[in-house]
Amino acid sequence: MKRNCPRCHAGKGADCAIGDGTGTGEVRAVPHDERLLPIVEERKNKAQQTPRPWRVYEVTCPDRGKAPGARCASPSGGVHRSRVDLARENTRKGLPRS
Repeated sequence: MKRNCPRCHAGKGADCAIGDGTGTGEVRAVPHDERLLPIVEERKNKAQQTPRPWRVYEVTCPDRGKAPGARCASPSGGVHRSRVDLARENTRKGLPRS
């Protein structure tokens, strides 16, 4: 485990001890709930966070084939509409960044 146990005071990387008062130092097969609950809560919170939306320059430009990070050379000086749409679609689908 990467945390100290608040119940049996096992250090980081050490298994929890059976706390039956005998002091035998036997190791538990499963860590104490008090040690696991903060980890479970962190994972739940991380899963509930919404991913950052895709930025326009993180996708390839479908009109000119510009690579991610490269600027578009459109006549208006801005970004091609198809690139904006692709970034939105990637965000909607929740696609991971490569």
